[in-house]
Amino acid sequence: MSDPTPTGDSRPPLSLPISLVLVLLALAGNGLLLFWPRPAVAPVVADAGKPVTAPTTPTTPTQPTTPAQPAAANPAQAPTSPFAQAPTTPTQPAQPTPPKTEAPPKDVVERGLTLVVQSQAGGEIDQRTARVLSLYVPAGSAPTPFIAAGAFTATFNGFINKDVWDKVAFTAEGTGSLTFTVNGTEVLTFDGPDLASGKAGKIRLNKGANPISLAYKSPASGDAKLRLLWSGSEIPTEPVPATLFTHNTGTKEFRASAKLRSGRELVATMRCTKCHAADAATAEGMPELAMDAPDLREVGARLNQGWMAAWIRDPKALRAHASMPKLIVTDGKTDADMDGEAAAMAAYLATLGKGDDGALAADDAAVGRGGHLFAKLACASCHMANGDSPAHIALTHVKSKWKPKALAAFLREPAKHYAWIKMPTFGFTEAEATDLAAWLLKNGAEEPKKISGGDAGLGKVLMAGAGCASCHQLGDVPPVIGTKLKDLAQNRANGCLATDAVSRKRAPDYGFSGDEISALRGFIKTDHKSLAVRDHVEFAERRIDAQRCTSCHQRDGIQSTFSGMGGVMEKFVAGLPPAPAAVQHGEHGEGGAASGNPPPMLTFTGDKLRPEWTAKLLKGELPYRTRPWLDQRMPAFKAGADVIAQGLAMSHGLPPVSPAHPPSPGPGAEDGIKLLGADGGFNCNQCHSLGSAPAVAIFEAPGINLGYAGQRLQKDYYHRWMLSPLRFDPTTRMPKFAQDDGTTPLTDVLGGQARDQFEAIWQQLIETGKASDFPH
Repeated sequence: MSDPTPTGDSRPPLSLPISLVLVLLALAGNGLLLFWPRPAVAPVVADAGKPVTAPTTPTTPTQPTTPAQPAAANPAQAPTSPFAQAPTTPTQPAQPTPPKTEAPPKDVVERGLTLVVQSQAGGEIDQRTARVLSLYVPAGSAPTPFIAAGAFTATFNGFINKDVWDKVAFTAEGTGSLTFTVNGTEVLTFDGPDLASGKAGKIRLNKGANPISLAYKSPASGDAKLRLLWSGSEIPTEPVPATLFTHNTGTKEFRASAKLRSGRELVATMRCTKCHAADAATAEGMPELAMDAPDLREVGARLNQGWMAAWIRDPKALRAHASMPKLIVTDGKTDADMDGEAAAMAAYLATLGKGDDGALAADDAAVGRGGHLFAKLACASCHMANGDSPAHIALTHVKSKWKPKALAAFLREPAKHYAWIKMPTFGFTEAEATDLAAWLLKNGAEEPKKISGGDAGLGKVLMAGAGCASCHQLGDVPPVIGTKLKDLAQNRANGCLATDAVSRKRAPDYGFSGDEISALRGFIKTDHKSLAVRDHVEFAERRIDAQRCTSCHQRDGIQSTFSGMGGVMEKFVAGLPPAPAAVQHGEHGEGGAASGNPPPMLTFTGDKLRPEWTAKLLKGELPYRTRPWLDQRMPAFKAGADVIAQGLAMSHGLPPVSPAHPPSPGPGAEDGIKLLGADGGFNCNQCHSLGSAPAVAIFEAPGINLGYAGQRLQKDYYHRWMLSPLRFDPTTRMPKFAQDDGTTPLTDVLGGQARDQFEAIWQQLIETGKASDFPH
């Protein structure tokens, strides 16, 4: 990064006579201030593939903060019910906008690094945020959606932030060549092709922000791989953690790239290509292009007609962030006309499918159990006090929306009629789903706008004309195909992207913000080739955001949403009847302190877990729970799970497909058996089950069954964890067995060398995992 602020004043000095004249002119002009203009100084932008010279006096970035949640209108009356709606601020009349002059970009410091990429053959430059200083680009793949496949250069710019000064040594792994600078000093220069063969570079990191720049050149052929590692007196050799990186996202170039990505994502997630065909929108491209919409062929068996009418009339009146557009637009109609159209369309949908409209077989006890289940499973991390805010989805209309038995069925299989739904599958039993549905129905009693009646035959015609079947499955209702995406560039001010109802005419009203319209218009002007590119890393990041993973999980030092809701949840639970024993500590009955432990953090997920195992976890295909003692459950998100898992690994410089476990070149499993045991070993079986052998002496919290270690863990992460568990999880109860000199107290085995002993354990764990006498 370069400091855009000039270090000196380049203006020529004024002579005394000229200065006096200017003063007299200013006085004569009733205070008109005349001044000598300062020359504009543009921010310095790095050329892709070249290291950036660090500023001599860098501005220390402030630590990024967690975005604040919307506050209640009256702090003394902040909503605590999971059904409370956020207050609505009255819309202010539009004010005339004065002509604007472009101000110089301001520094906006956020977590991560700026990654600038360019094809070695020349061409466009692209940039985005990288969480960590690593990458993996398979041969023949594009390094980003906006750069052609082939050899490329990549430059990482930003800061490493330290609480205290420290002497560290940097090295790297991967292929290609690189140059790495810290505080303006060149630390590494590796010519490749094997980056691991280079010599480590040592440097002192200052307290605060240390500007860094790494210029990487991929090999001419083969996979491009890079991982920056460091080590120090208290740091075993490891990748530099994501929690230490910050960068400036306020530059004009970065904002332009972010805007282009936003437009691309909106085109896919708002399903623009369902109506506006794009040649590049292929099944092998951007995964979101495959996003479906709710299947409406049996919707009448699930949803109430009155709610459907209100939803069709104005989706955002029921959910502020709904992606469903308002299909019934004014275009000369009265409110009564529009209500009538919505009623007709809902009447038609009500004829689709047959269901049981009867009440749930649930009593007050079931309602109480459902409330405690809602609290225990942290449902409030997505559905709670702030109503329909970016962090929460309101539940106020649940009763008006769902037929009771259909709601219980939905809770068991949310994705049955909508594969890409954001609501995950929790694996509820029939009894749990009934209890939770009973509680939701009792508390979600708010009615939307009353719209009744309707001609079903007219509704079918209206739905066909509105193009509903372009996104939804609707039986014999045909889709509507509009102008091709590339042709919309000629008339971007009208239709869906219009900023006013007159220009929009009969097009659906998506309620896009000004920034969203600008981003969509900007992307539509491109050649759309980026839609054909499947970037695993960027897709994984988008899905972590869309699926609200950080509602339950801490990531990169930022606490989860749910962890900050302690007071709200205590008040919520206090209003429930006493919890039955069945829901106090989870169905596995481990109970005690373990049940209150938080879910694992996501900071190291791609570095820690093998992508094949992660994909099974995300799809809900594991026949066991890794941490059965936790109150919360890891739900299943099936849509895109394989690509997410692969992208998480690739973001840490690891391949999307894990290599098979090679035979150990060193100590074997025989020593591992002794080291796992209590007699002359680390007594691992005290806290951890070993395959079918249960843990023997759990005091507070059990450990994960070590029989799954070979299936779950990346071997490199396992070794780093064993050397210093607290570096990865400050709350872990796992003790540190290795001493700072690389030995352990067990000197009778393998000379007390920690790495050799841990390797022997690893080999034995792989053998344990091959056994078939416990769930796999």
